[in-house]
Amino acid sequence: MASLHDIVARLRRAAGLTQSELARRIGSTQSVIARLESRKVSPTIATVERIARACGFDLDVVMTPRAEVDRSQIIERLSWTPRERLTYLLDMLAFEHRARQARPRRRA
Repeated sequence: MASLHDIVARLRRAAGLTQSELARRIGSTQSVIARLESRKVSPTIATVERIARACGFDLDVVMTPRAEVDRSQIIERLSWTPRERLTYLLDMLAFEHRARQARPRRRA
């Protein structure tokens, strides 16, 4: 995933702007843009949004929930013997093999 610093630089370059031109558009200085792009200062989301608009882009932030880890499964499987782990692995490989064979073949 790109950092906010990288996004600032990508936006500016995509708009074909110099650091000075971008700074003028957002009412800042070239040195501020340089510090943002070189990771010396961390931009806020509001700053990145202002820069995006100055470069002709809209900034959309999408937040999605992370998949929850089923810790009970992890704890259970850690208690398995090596033989149980191997049996489970072989069962999963056989299942995957059957699933692949059941897929319709694509025609070229």
